[in-house]
Amino acid sequence: MENECQTLRKMAIKFASGSFVLGTLIFVLNLMIGNAGILLIGLIYVLCAAIANLMLLLVIILSFYYHYGKHNAIYLESMGILLLNIPIVILYFYLTTLTIEL
Repeated sequence: MENECQTLRKMAIKFASGSFVLGTLIFVLNLMIGNAGILLIGLIYVLCAAIANLMLLLVIILSFYYHYGKHNAIYLESMGILLLNIPIVILYFYLTTLTIEL
């Protein structure tokens, strides 16, 4: 069970950091080029990343409830790591809306 817990934690770190890096690259590319195509790619990426991260978050939540009382801190840390990207997405979305020329 500890192995499952550690595996979920490692997956959460990989998902969160991968989502952050790729999202930041798309954001910076959008700021540099300002093309509507990049904006569309960014929106599609955000939707796909959100679905993937939410699926992993659901697995971690279910595992947390199933194994409640054992390794709670690791499960909660894994959930927190995945949720850290939400304010970053909001910030990137806000900054992108400031740069869009209508």
